[in-house]
Formats: sequence, structure tokens, C-alpha cells
Amino acid sequence: MVLMFTVPKIGDVGQIIYVTITNILLTAVLYTAMAIPYNSLMTVRTNSQEERGIMGTWRAATGYVAGMIFAICMIPITNALGGNQNAWIKFGFIMGIIVILAALICYATSRETATEAGAAVEAKEEDEEVIPFKEALGKLFHNKYWVIVLVVNLLSCIIYGLASGAGVYYCKWIFGNDNLVGVLGGIGMIPTLLGFILVGPMIKKLGVVKTLLVSFAMGAGANILLLFTKDIFFCYALFGSITTFATIPMMCLVGVMTAMSIDYNEYKYGVRMVATSNSASSFGGKVGSGLGTSIIGWFLAAVGYDATQTVAPAATKMAIYGFAIVTPLVIFVIMFILVSKFDLEKTLPAMKEEIAKRKAQTL
Repeated sequence: MVLMFTVPKIGDVGQIIYVTITNILLTAVLYTAMAIPYNSLMTVRTNSQEERGIMGTWRAATGYVAGMIFAICMIPITNALGGNQNAWIKFGFIMGIIVILAALICYATSRETATEAGAAVEAKEEDEEVIPFKEALGKLFHNKYWVIVLVVNLLSCIIYGLASGAGVYYCKWIFGNDNLVGVLGGIGMIPTLLGFILVGPMIKKLGVVKTLLVSFAMGAGANILLLFTKDIFFCYALFGSITTFATIPMMCLVGVMTAMSIDYNEYKYGVRMVATSNSASSFGGKVGSGLGTSIIGWFLAAVGYDATQTVAPAATKMAIYGFAIVTPLVIFVIMFILVSKFDLEKTLPAMKEEIAKRKAQTL
């Protein structure tokens, strides 16, 4: 993190190359190296879907809140440190220390244990499967449940990417006031917090799959209504809040569904492939986030968007409606269809019994 802000004076091209390399090193390499085993802990820590749901909710909620806190405090902190490059270097150093301490605490307190037959069983190093990546990937793509999780995770990340950029264009060119973005951001906090609060009770009452189906139906319904009220700010804020709420359960439960698909790996192939399953799923999420922001550019480029125009022509407005309303609507419908085929939640207990019998026979 210190290297990210220690940009040397080596010319514009050299600085761009330096910034690109350090960003890739931090986000694509180091972050991924930490995130994949961290995500895998959910699978090896417990076999209870309810406990996994709670872990996923807490992980998503605390991560979201922590990210917001850092985003809000970043500029005031760097300004207090001097507001120059040295201030950002100091900030990077502080953040790096926090990350290291958090990783050490996680390492010291985490255990790779799961309850089996009423007893906590410690994972052994020799129990980890050593499978060539190509072979593991082939097995994963023959696991329909893992494929569903991969696609749904990718699609949900597209929605997150769209949501992060669509509001700016919508407020500027549909409502004629880009200052409304801040208002929408404040309003959007309400469904976000409600989502994190209610997803736990929803899982307990409905289960993982039905919770997602209800949320996806809400998201699709909100966008259908928005098609008929797209030029009214109150309706955009209201139905946009419902859409935001509808994305929270998937944010919390993608790890839970991945864990179930890993359990199915063990039933179908006799190997779990925990790391490979999580890493490939994580890659799909990153691709989805990139596609989400790219779709906005593609829609605008298709209609010849001109940022210097004072009034948005009809084509620009149609493009904005396309990536802000129509695309999320289509994605919610596709995710609803895919998750409705994820019947593993009901059949998994019997599969685990079968796995236990197989293990007992090999002893």
C-alpha cells in the first residue's frame, strides 16, 4: 500500500505504468491471495447452513460498513496529515499495518474445524486434495450447482457495477441535477442497512434459496415499476431502494452457496476442491464487476454520448434507461430462474449422510 502512493517522478508514461503495476499487485495478487483462503474458512469451519449464513451476513455487513468508514474518513485523515503525497504515503503505511494486524488476528483465532457426527474434527494437512488445476476446473464445470453460483455471482456483480455508476448519469441527464446523487446515496443507506439486518431472519424463516428468490423477485418487480415511472425522482429513489435491498442477500449468501457446491463436489467426486472452487468463483465476481462498469460505457458509446452537451438527446436517455433499468431487470429474472434450479439445500443432508457412510467404509 505504501508503494501505491510512492509514485516516482519518471514522466507521465512511467507513472501510469508504475500505478498500473502497483494496483494490480495489490488488488489482483495480494488481495486475491488473502481473500480466497478467507472465503474458504466458511466451508471448513462449519457444516451448518444456518451458521454459514450468519457468517456470510456478518462478513458482508462488516466489510461494507468498514469500507464506508474508510471511504468517508480517507480524505479528512490525509488532509490532517498534510494533504500531500507524504500524507498519502503515511496513510498507506497505517492501512498496511491495520491489514497485517487483522490478518494475524484471523490466523491466530481461526480453526479449520467442522462438526461431523456431533464432534469437532480438525482438518489435517494430508486430507487436502492435490488435484491438477485443469482437472479440478473440469470437475467444477460438471457440477451444475457450482456453475449456477458462478453465473449468479457474476451477474450480481454486474448489478453492483451498474449501480455504482448509473446514478450519476441518471441524475445529470434525466433529472437535470447531478447533486441528487448525494441524496440518493443517503437514501440508499436505509435499504442497505435493512438488508443486512433482515437477511438473517429471512434465512432462518425461508432458507437460503427462497431468501434469494424473494429478493430477486423484489428487484425485478421494482425495475418493472420503474419502467413506467422512470422520470419521477421519488419513484426512482423508492424503487431504486428496493433494488438495493434485493442485492444484499446475494452479497451475504454467495459464500454459503459456494460452500454447498463444495459439499456436492465431495459427494460427486470424493474431493472437495475448496480452494479451487472459491478462487474460480472469486474470478467470476471480478469479471462481473468489470463488466458492470463497462456496460455503462458500451451503452453510451453506442449512442454517441457527448459529455459536453447541455441537454441529453432521446438516444442518450434511452441508453441510460437501458443500463439503469432494463439491464438490471433482465439480470434479476435470469438469476431468479437459475437459483430456482439450485435444489441442493434440500438434498444436501442426505448426501452428507452418504459421504459419512463412504468414509466409515474406508476406515
